[in-house]
Amino acid sequence: MELYLASSSPARADLLSKLNIPFHILKHSVNEEELMGKCSSSQQMVKELAKAKALSGSSQLSPEARAEAIIVGCDTVNYRSGKIMGKPKNDEEAQKMLEYLLTSADTAYTGICILEPGMDPS
Repeated sequence: MELYLASSSPARADLLSKLNIPFHILKHSVNEEELMGKCSSSQQMVKELAKAKALSGSSQLSPEARAEAIIVGCDTVNYRSGKIMGKPKNDEEAQKMLEYLLTSADTAYTGICILEPGMDPS
């Protein structure tokens, strides 16, 4: 059995590494901004993004590899004052976002999708 992480998050990869869980990273081809515009809520968005990432990663594996694979897709967003905080595009934006997040409480939503061995991505 092999574990695959369909996420570009360094924090998630670091967590699995610290837990000594062997895993492989799958690059996903999900257009997050496009999918975000189709969702009616933050909760729906993280679920849909996690599922899309897991399915995208799964489609990169051969049927033989999928038969022995557990694929995990994840997504997290911060929500504050009726607004979803997207990913910063540069260091300056990241600094402004951190300052903004430090000034008051926000809500973080996380979606996780786990594909069991042998699941067909189609």
